[in-house]
Amino acid sequence: MKKVLVVLVLGIALLGPVFAEGQSEKPYPAKTIEIIVPSGAGGSTDGMARIFAQVAKKHLDGVNFAIVNKPGSGGQQGFEAIASAKPDGYTLGTVFTVQLPSHVVSGRARYTLDDFHYLSMITDDTSIIVVPKGSPVSTLEELIQYAKNNTMTASVNGIGSDDHLALMLFQNATGTEFQVIPASGSTEQKANVLGGHVDVAFMNFSQMQTQHVAGDATILAILGPKRQKALPDIPTSVELGYNVRMSGTRGFVIQKDVPDDIKQVLEKLMEDVVNDPEFSQTLIDSQQSFSYMTGPEYEQFLNELQADMEVIFAKEPW
Repeated sequence: MKKVLVVLVLGIALLGPVFAEGQSEKPYPAKTIEIIVPSGAGGSTDGMARIFAQVAKKHLDGVNFAIVNKPGSGGQQGFEAIASAKPDGYTLGTVFTVQLPSHVVSGRARYTLDDFHYLSMITDDTSIIVVPKGSPVSTLEELIQYAKNNTMTASVNGIGSDDHLALMLFQNATGTEFQVIPASGSTEQKANVLGGHVDVAFMNFSQMQTQHVAGDATILAILGPKRQKALPDIPTSVELGYNVRMSGTRGFVIQKDVPDDIKQVLEKLMEDVVNDPEFSQTLIDSQQSFSYMTGPEYEQFLNELQADMEVIFAKEPW
């Protein structure tokens, strides 16, 4: 009898880990998925990520999403956190340009573009030139003339950012020179403008659309060839005779070594979300554009952008 009991106990003990292991192997996703945002709360990338999480819950029933803000160094700290995260599908990342390839080009990044698997591009946010309320200038020509005769501070969202490159292109095109004031994120940059702590800022349209309408700041020009439908009275740099074009894109990535079956789940989720009318409409309602690229298309775009930036960096490093 004792032998039987011993054998039974040993059998249960040996089977225990098997049962436990089987119980732990739940189909993906079985827990909260984190979304790393390489900027502070309240910015455009943060807003996009939160809108995505809100809609994604509908398409992955019972799964929660947690936004993790990792600002610093113009997105570099967040990009590195995404690249180095465990490739198990539980850490998504948001990325934005031109910062993602810019840090690679400058040699500062501890990642390469090949460290990511690209899911989609969601927005393409054109750049603008904006001045605080009460500024002595109210047009682009006035800004150029004033800058040639006075020292002016210019806020950008980090060195090597789309804002910084827009500033460099603008200076080259107009013969002006500004004192650069880098911000740690778009939230800080916006506060600098609204508080009148800088003379001018190079930003993205979505970040100042509401403030322009309210009269809290003035957008002098759109840096591109097309006016914005939301505010069609604002002229473009191109129509004013200055061929300065810049915009910032935002999208989603995961780590390159995530298993293929999990990649397929997340690619399907991305497709479901971008095709959900709630997602595009909520983006537009929050003053963000909706400009979609598939993962492979976005990867090609980023590799081409990096090649273009390498040419710029060779002439004028940052």
